[in-house]
Amino acid sequence: VVLATLREALGGGFPAAVRLAAVKAQRDTKDPESFPLLRAIAAGNDPEALRGEALTTLGAVRDPDAVALLAGVAGDEKNPVELRGKAISAITL
Repeated sequence: VVLATLREALGGGFPAAVRLAAVKAQRDTKDPESFPLLRAIAAGNDPEALRGEALTTLGAVRDPDAVALLAGVAGDEKNPVELRGKAISAITL
């Protein structure tokens, strides 16, 4: 029930603070069913803070399917420098 609630909170329709807490919680739960949701946040148009935490979390949980995404964010000069740095850090975790 807890994991399902956290996955639900990752989706849209929840306040940013709730979504941010759900992203951070995934570092402890390492719920593989949440990985696609985390990748969507990291690649999407969410606020930079939320995207950055999703990038960090993807590195922390060692999601192998996120490597290309992390590299893409890191290499895209259109992304803010801080976000690119988080993607680089996530790759090296």
